[in-house]
Amino acid sequence: MTPDQVLQAFGLPASAMQRTPVPRETIGKRALGSDRRALLDGLRSLIWVAVLKPGTVAIPAFDDGARDYREVQVMRATMRPGVPPARVLGPIHRALSYPTVVVAEADEGVALSFAHLRRHERREEAVVVDGPVHVVPLRDQPTDRAFLASLSLAACGGAHLYALYAGWIERALALEASRLTGVFLPPAGPEAAHARRERLLAVQALDERISSLTRQAERERSLALRVGLNSELAALREKRLAMVARLAQP
Repeated sequence: MTPDQVLQAFGLPASAMQRTPVPRETIGKRALGSDRRALLDGLRSLIWVAVLKPGTVAIPAFDDGARDYREVQVMRATMRPGVPPARVLGPIHRALSYPTVVVAEADEGVALSFAHLRRHERREEAVVVDGPVHVVPLRDQPTDRAFLASLSLAACGGAHLYALYAGWIERALALEASRLTGVFLPPAGPEAAHARRERLLAVQALDERISSLTRQAERERSLALRVGLNSELAALREKRLAMVARLAQP
């Protein structure tokens, strides 16, 4: 899977395309501390591929006072050799003023990233990342191909640019769920997407608890305590299986 294939999946019109190189020093000036160092050390190139706004994609802007989605940018980033995308993608999103889709190419493959933005509570005109930076490693598998096929503007257009961007993030979470279920199911709506997000977080919390108890059981010398830990682990694994089965539901 190549960056060009990923970009083509969005079905962007010619009116939105830019293809403008962004010097590392330029974006580095917009970052602070460790983010600046990550950009300067880890980023080989950054290209502004497209800008999506009412005049280029015929999708209305969105502004609710907290979020300003008058435009969505699409960037293509190439990492330096040996640099994982996750190290640089967060700093890219935190350095930009508009919600952005980043298609990243690195030694380990291609990844997509998304991050909602909101206005800073005290500094006018400043924005901050609102929630997690979603980094989506892509593989040449049926689930990933189904994910890409669901990203087109025609499929995700929505009522406005915020809905478009939120729809992409919901599909990214659906792809993450497919890593557990083996099936990619696009969200059936905001409520279904929220329920899937909560189930996915619950599975991740269970995985952390199971990993912690497994290490504890391996170190435990008392047979009685080890039996108790293994019993708890068995119950947690059953609970995880049930939660993964629910993730496979639309």
